[in-house]
Amino acid sequence: DNHMLVIGCFVLGFDTDTPAIFDETLRIVKDLKIDIVDFLVFTPFPGTPLYEKLNCEGRIITKNWSQYTMKNVVFTPKNMTSEELLQGIKSLYRFFYSGPYALQRIFYGMRFGLYPFFLLLERNLSAFVQMRLLNYSK
Repeated sequence: DNHMLVIGCFVLGFDTDTPAIFDETLRIVKDLKIDIVDFLVFTPFPGTPLYEKLNCEGRIITKNWSQYTMKNVVFTPKNMTSEELLQGIKSLYRFFYSGPYALQRIFYGMRFGLYPFFLLLERNLSAFVQMRLLNYSK
C-alpha cells in the first residue's frame, strides 16, 4: 500500500524448530507476499554464551571458523538432523529463487518503478548465483 518492497530474513534451526518449520515459513512468505528474502542457518558464534552452551552439550560439530557463515550447519539441532536443517533451507531457496515464482515477483515489482524492478532483478540473479555456488540447487 505504501509502494515499498518487503524484505524478510528468516533464521531457522532454533531448538524449538522441527522439520515442519520449512513449510510454515514458506506459507508465511507467500501469505505476506515478501519480495526479497534470505533464509539463514541459526549459528552459535564462537565466544557467545550460546556457543558455550552447545559446546558443553556436545552439539558443536565443527570448529572450523570458516564454516560459521550462517549458510552452513555447524551444530546438531535439537529436533531435526543437521542434514534436515540444511536440506530444508536449500528447498526454501530453490522454491523462492527459481522459475516462475521469481519471475512473478520481479515483474510485480515494476509497480513501484524502475529502481525496485532492478533491485528485485539483481537480488534474484545474485540469489540464483549464490544457490549454485553453495550447491543449493540440488
